[in-house]
Order: sequence, then structure tokens, then C-alpha cells
Amino acid sequence: MMRSYISTFSILIGLVAISPGTATAGEILKTSPGADFTWSSTTCFKPRTPTFNSQTQNPAGLMSQYTVKVDAYLACMKKEAQDDFDRAQFEMQQAIERELEKTVTQINEDVKRAASKR
Repeated sequence: MMRSYISTFSILIGLVAISPGTATAGEILKTSPGADFTWSSTTCFKPRTPTFNSQTQNPAGLMSQYTVKVDAYLACMKKEAQDDFDRAQFEMQQAIERELEKTVTQINEDVKRAASKR
């Protein structure tokens, strides 16, 4: 039974590996079987870096505001990534359970057919 589980898991990973897909919120891509997975946010927006020149009134204030925005952006990305991870883990578990159930059903049918031919 463990061999089926490992084979099923490998098949599912292989399918994910060759096809890009959308996660819960972010986007997970794997452009080819040998490539690394990439993830990008689709709901969090990176703040613009402030620009400074000789006319800038309060550069320290602008940097302080920017730091707050960057912190919020990173928190947003972490939450989105965690939500995506949790959802992907749940979907993978469901896919594995469906495949194992299908395999057991097929094996049972094969055994019944073989027994009826005796």
C-alpha cells in the first residue's frame, strides 16, 4: 500500500510540475519539469520607492511612511502565501485520497473478475 501512495504522490507532483496553475490567491508556476517552482502575489501591491531630490521637504518622514507600507506589503504577502500553501496542501491530500480510493476500487474489481473466472 505504501508503494501505491508513493507512486500516486509522484504522479501528482509530476502533473503539477508540468502545468502552471493558480493557487488560492497567488500564482504558482513551474515552467518545465526541471525548473523550480515560483510563486508571486496577485493581491498584494508593492509600494513605490520614494524619490528624493533637493526639494524634498521631509525625507525622514517619507522613509518612515515607506517603511510602514513595506511592512504591510510583506505581511500581506506572507498571509497570501500561507493561505495558498494551506489550500494546496488540502487539495493535494484530497487528490491523493481520491487516487488511492480509485486504485483500491479497481483492484477489488480485478480480484472479483479473477475469482469469477475460476
